Amino acid sequence: MGAYFLKRILLALPVLAVLGLLSFWLTQNTPGDPVLRALSEEGIRLGNDPMSGPEVYIRKWKELKLDQPVFYFALCRADEVDSLFTIPFPQDKAWVEAMAKESQQGSLALAFYHRLLQAESKLFLAKADTNRTSLLTFFQEIRSEEFPLIQERIQQFATQYPGYGLGYWEIPDFKPESTWKQYFPKLVWHGKNNQFHAWLVRLFNLDLGTSFRDGRPVSSKLPEALIWTVLVNFLSLILALGVSIPAGVYAAKKYGSVGERLLNGFLFILYSLPAFWV
Repeated sequence: MGAYFLKRILLALPVLAVLGLLSFWLTQNTPGDPVLRALSEEGIRLGNDPMSGPEVYIRKWKELKLDQPVFYFALCRADEVDSLFTIPFPQDKAWVEAMAKESQQGSLALAFYHRLLQAESKLFLAKADTNRTSLLTFFQEIRSEEFPLIQERIQQFATQYPGYGLGYWEIPDFKPESTWKQYFPKLVWHGKNNQFHAWLVRLFNLDLGTSFRDGRPVSSKLPEALIWTVLVNFLSLILALGVSIPAGVYAAKKYGSVGERLLNGFLFILYSLPAFWV
């Protein structure tokens, strides 16, 4: 008996692992921006543009632990950026990814972006003036600029605004000599400081997080839902037994009769229908 239970437990472990990975994958791929969704539930409205409140967005992004890698490791091409998780804004991730592919200098593209983000943060905290507005507008414009022109535009502004140190930025050279990196994979190990590990730790500690809808702990909402679940299942069981036992007795007593055949046909049709619909 003990060996049987041990075998069942060992068989259940991979099933639980797959279910855990699937559940986490679903939470990661839910449509919409999780940061904007969380902010809207707090009554903070940024619309669909994170840049309408970048400081607020970044604060919530870090609070949700989205500044960490998703899993223990990542498999990507050699020319891809392996630290896209350090970029808070979705549109900027796509921009840096395209920049890395165009230049085949992923680390340099990422460093250039973070320089840009630091300069923007500095400008947001600075006193409003004409230069500040011009620079913020420029930093947004180069995100839609053709990549070979970015170097030239940055150098022009470095001359015009020397106080921000733009002339010392390392800008990716968008003239790769070869494209060999796109044909080779690389494995990046992130360790236990990742979103999945944090999710597992919270799960084992029975910390299911807070509801985006009302901000309450999920664990405090489960008993409310469990009451209705138990009630509905109990009533379903009573109804199933109340129908199946008399039907089974009748079918046994009237075996071969027209009534028994009609009953079996009806039950077969009923069994073929979706349970939730029935």
